Amino acid sequence: MVQTERETGALRGQFARQAAVQASAAAQAESARAQAEQLSRKLAAARAEVRRYQTRMFAFERTLLALKHENAELEAACEQAREQLEQANARAEQAEAACRRAEAALAAMQQTASEAPVQPDTAPEVEPQCDTVPEQPVPETEETLCAPEQALPPEPAQPAWQPETRLEQMAAELMGWFDAMMPQE
Repeated sequence: MVQTERETGALRGQFARQAAVQASAAAQAESARAQAEQLSRKLAAARAEVRRYQTRMFAFERTLLALKHENAELEAACEQAREQLEQANARAEQAEAACRRAEAALAAMQQTASEAPVQPDTAPEVEPQCDTVPEQPVPETEETLCAPEQALPPEPAQPAWQPETRLEQMAAELMGWFDAMMPQE
C-alpha cells in the first residue's frame, strides 16, 4: 500500500506538473496572444502614421512642383523684364545722344546767328489793323450758297501744342529760332 500510495503520489505529482505546465503554457499562450494583439495594434498605428506621412509627402511634392513651375514663370518674366530694360536703356542712350546733337546744333546755330549781322533788306510785312466793323448779315444768294469756302466761317484756332519733355522743349525752341531766322513774305 505504501507503494501504491507512492505511485499514486508520484502520479498525482506528475499530473500536477503536467497541469502546471499546461496552465503555464496556457498563460504563455494568453500572454503571446495579448502581445500579438498589442503588436498588431502598434503595427496598424504605424501603418496609419506611414499613410499620413505619405499623404503629407505627396502634398509637399505637389507644392514643390507648383513652386518650381511658378519659379520658372518668374524667371521668364524677369528675363523679359531685363530685355525690356536693356532696350529702354538703349533707347535712352540714343535719346541722350540725339539731345546732345541737338544741343550742339543749337549752340552752333546760336553762334552763327550771333556772328552774322542781321541785314534788314526788307521790313517785315505787318498786316494792317482795321477798326472792327460790326458785320451785317449777308443775304443768301445762289452764288453764296454755291461757294462753300466763302460761306463757311473761319475755323477756330486749335489749342497750341505744349512740349512735355526736355527734348520736346528744346525742339520747340530750335523751331522757334528757325522761324525767327526765316524771312517772312
